[in-house]
Amino acid sequence: MNFNLEVNFKNMSADRSIKRYLEREARHLEQKFEGIENCRVVFEMPYHQGYPGIYDFKVELGVPGSKIKVTRVPSSDDSGTNIFALIHNAFEELEHKLDLVAQSQKVKQANAKKFIPGDSEAL
Repeated sequence: MNFNLEVNFKNMSADRSIKRYLEREARHLEQKFEGIENCRVVFEMPYHQGYPGIYDFKVELGVPGSKIKVTRVPSSDDSGTNIFALIHNAFEELEHKLDLVAQSQKVKQANAKKFIPGDSEAL
C-alpha cells in the first residue's frame, strides 16, 4: 500500500485476522482511487456494553482536500453480527463516498480548464 493504515483497538485486544482483513479492504480501495493519503480505523468495545460482540467502528480516509468518515455504532439488535461483514459494509460505503469525491474533483478540474484567465479560446 502507498498510504499509512493505522488500526487501533480500544478496550479490547488487537486481532491479527481483523488487521489482515482491513489491509485487504484498504488495498481494494487503493486500486479504485490512487489519491488516498492515509486510513485510520478504530474498533472500540464501549465500557457500558451489555451485549457481547458489539463494537463501535470508525474509519477515516484522508484524500487530497478532504477527509471521508464512516462510523458504525451498532444497537443491541446487532449482537453477534459478523465483524468482517461490518468491516466490508463500511468499506463499501467508503468506496461509494470516494466515487463521489472523485467525480467532484473531475468536475472542478473540467471547470478550471474552461475558465483559464487570458485564454480567449476557453470562452
